[in-house]
Amino acid sequence: MDADPIIAAWTDAPDPGPLFPGLLRLARQVPQAQAYLDTVLSEPLDRALAGVGPVPQNAETLNDRVLCALAGTDGGVLPSPGAARALEEESQGDPAVWIHAARVHVLSDVIRERGARARLAAQSLPYVFPGEIHPLMVDLLAAGDRILPALHVDWVRKLTKWMEDLLRVDCVHCGLWFWPVLGSMDAGRLVRPLARLSEGSTMPPGGLGLAAAYCNRVGTPGDLMLVDCSPTDRLVAALAMVGAKRRRN
Repeated sequence: MDADPIIAAWTDAPDPGPLFPGLLRLARQVPQAQAYLDTVLSEPLDRALAGVGPVPQNAETLNDRVLCALAGTDGGVLPSPGAARALEEESQGDPAVWIHAARVHVLSDVIRERGARARLAAQSLPYVFPGEIHPLMVDLLAAGDRILPALHVDWVRKLTKWMEDLLRVDCVHCGLWFWPVLGSMDAGRLVRPLARLSEGSTMPPGGLGLAAAYCNRVGTPGDLMLVDCSPTDRLVAALAMVGAKRRRN
């Protein structure tokens, strides 16, 4: 997929189309996309997520407060350990906010990271019902990039296999939950689960684009997923591709 023309066409449009946190967070990594959003976004939280405005200080709902903390963290401003801990505790049980809050907590609090390290190193996998989010899964997504490289390769392989069903949930939410940790997982174990995401139930706009971006990230082309997808899916995949290339450079 040639990402640059997709981004260029989007930034030339008067209407940006569907916008959601995952797309805005990817766009903040691409200067051309970020500059475009600066001209079309008016909502303070959207502007903060895109990195073109300050983080709102008056968010009321739990979802907005978590997204504000995430926007601040993406911009290099971490909450205090106490505030991050309270936010994660309040978010527990709802994957749409819990995983983001846990990530913010890990980055803000070395004690939270140590706890995740101890649990992931214990080499014990609980049974998880389909669709269930276990706290150990949250630990892995929140801190895996810091912990998995130090674990035995066979254990990392088992952890990766154990996590594969959560890929669909992530793509449905377009949460980018796996984005920080993919490079530390066993990429070979993720190829087939990612390929299966284009089968069966319909994804919301952006879901297949994220799945394609994950495929590219683990070293297998994701273009086939984008043959019959929406323009939003192509945009998500393009932003992810260009942003990842900029970070490598």
